Amino acid sequence: MNDDNGVGGYQSGGANRILIGAGVITVLILLVSGIIIATAEPEVFDPASPEGVVQTYFTALADGDLETAEAMLTPELVAACKDRQNDDNRFPPEMRWPTDQRILLDNVMIRGDRAEVEIRIVSHNDGGPFDVDRYEYTEIVVLTRSAGNWRITNNEWGHWCF
Repeated sequence: MNDDNGVGGYQSGGANRILIGAGVITVLILLVSGIIIATAEPEVFDPASPEGVVQTYFTALADGDLETAEAMLTPELVAACKDRQNDDNRFPPEMRWPTDQRILLDNVMIRGDRAEVEIRIVSHNDGGPFDVDRYEYTEIVVLTRSAGNWRITNNEWGHWCF
């Protein structure tokens, strides 16, 4: 006697359809989530806050707006940056901020007129939204408040000078 119930008397057709359906739904959810995350606009911080100053600085660097970037630094840091690079030796705009990097603001700690903004720099290769060939590292940006304005006081990453 030959029955078409599958192995061991269980019907496999219905179970397979359920598993395939669940797999398709899972893949669709992951794709939609990835698209939403990839197209989400970054949060815009108050430009007068420490986070806003850091965001303005790195956005200005990415846009090649050196005047705005310089305005986010203390005068002492501006002088130190200019000492590091003379006009003939400045990085071209495409080297100031690599297009494959993103800055994520993770944490801020404010104590009086001093603030520390923890940033995460994420770099990845162009391999699509599911590419795992990326690396990231954390930096602390120190700011001080003078005359009511927050300004960046440290730049251990001298190549990010304007």
